[in-house]
Amino acid sequence: MQASELRKKSVPELQEQINAFLKERFELRMQRSVGQLGQPHLIRQLGKDLARAKTVLNEKLWELGDGSGSQAPAPAPAAQAPGEAPSEEAAK
Repeated sequence: MQASELRKKSVPELQEQINAFLKERFELRMQRSVGQLGQPHLIRQLGKDLARAKTVLNEKLWELGDGSGSQAPAPAPAAQAPGEAPSEEAAK
């Protein structure tokens, strides 16, 4: 599936598509484990489609969010070892 096709879908449709990809990937993996998978390239192709759909979903969620650029909180300052003087960074 092309990214342009995925970009036309809404967020709930993308989530449904991702779930469908996950289910299909599971079924292909089970077929491979019992030796019934005649087209092993499908697992890799499906993995790429899944990654593509997740990327488009994250892009859409980012657009719906605040768009400020900070997704995760800033890391906490490193703890100092016992008996060590406080660093200049910790004093700020």
